[in-house]
Amino acid sequence: MAYDLAHLTRTIRTSFDDVLGDDGKPPALNEAETRTHLIDPVLGELGYASLSAIRREVRLEASGQVVDYILFAGQRRVVVEAKAANSPLMAKDSAQLVGYCAQEGIRWALLTNGLEWHIFDVEWPGDWRAKQVVRLDVLDGYRHSALEGQVAGLAHFERAALVGSEDVLIGWSLRTRAGAILSDLVSSPDSPLIQTAKKELAARGLTMEPPAVLELLRESLGVGVPEAAPPPTETPLPPPPAAVPPEPPTEGAQSTACYLFSASAQGGKDGQSGLDVLKELLGLGRWGVKTKAGLRIQLRPGDRCCFYAAGEGIVAEAQIGGLPAKEPSGDGYYPVPLANVRWLRSPTALDAELRGQLEAFEGKNPAGIWSWFVQGSIQRLTVHDYDLLTGGGRA
Repeated sequence: MAYDLAHLTRTIRTSFDDVLGDDGKPPALNEAETRTHLIDPVLGELGYASLSAIRREVRLEASGQVVDYILFAGQRRVVVEAKAANSPLMAKDSAQLVGYCAQEGIRWALLTNGLEWHIFDVEWPGDWRAKQVVRLDVLDGYRHSALEGQVAGLAHFERAALVGSEDVLIGWSLRTRAGAILSDLVSSPDSPLIQTAKKELAARGLTMEPPAVLELLRESLGVGVPEAAPPPTETPLPPPPAAVPPEPPTEGAQSTACYLFSASAQGGKDGQSGLDVLKELLGLGRWGVKTKAGLRIQLRPGDRCCFYAAGEGIVAEAQIGGLPAKEPSGDGYYPVPLANVRWLRSPTALDAELRGQLEAFEGKNPAGIWSWFVQGSIQRLTVHDYDLLTGGGRA
């Protein structure tokens, strides 16, 4: 893409610098203020500033509904619906927006409160969930020095590029959704892809169990090796180094941050499963985060963290015992000291029912792709989500 992503990133960063308080909390802006301070600067940077490029408060002919913006790029139109910065983007908002655009024959729709941008390809089959290309958490990117990665999706709507052709935008939409689906297919031994591969191997005289097929396929694709099958449930978990449970935060305030660490991101050796890795490292009172983990520099003593093992769920929790090491160890991970390690009485399974209760899945289909939630070195959690993931297994 010829568009200079750095310009758009700087514009959004400047907007956030202006409106966020000293505590970094989302601003209490009404919808008009949100448009002025957080949305209009983005659209202007993308080339939608002149009367021929952008119209506001437009009534659609087919449905009669008034939408906040219509962007014009040659023969192409994009609808943008705005909400106040302190208003979460709800499922009903997405469904209504997609419905209006489908009636009007408009392919591209954006829903935003200035802090998040949800992008929809209305021509994709299915309901609004299937049509959602991506959810961009711009505020989270700003907070954790990963803004450009979140902003990149918006850059595909740059007007000068769309006037000529929407082929690049269509290609990005296809690759983004296909990538998410394929990632999900190689994240679980129960996926249809793994089951089909197992049957095909058996038909050719090769008998392998699903976890082994999954491991081999991921190796072939170069996406890393997941944990092997977990040890039998009767294998006892090790006792915690300390028996003092972490203190809960004051109600209504998040005095400490909460994180999810995944054993799949830590990796294993010599056939170790994710649970084996957790037993070893948590038994030593430490963990490790990847060199490029943006949240690594945010970790502080006293922060709460829980641990995910594939095939099990959330199996343990702890507190950050000190700052991460300034230099990585030989395996490329920065050691993080832990305190008050506590194994849950029983693992918390990340089933669809629980996912539907997590704030991290708001606006997402809890029965759909969810591997993104447990991938990567660190996942930031709200206190609400942390308590749901760890509370049910506490003794």
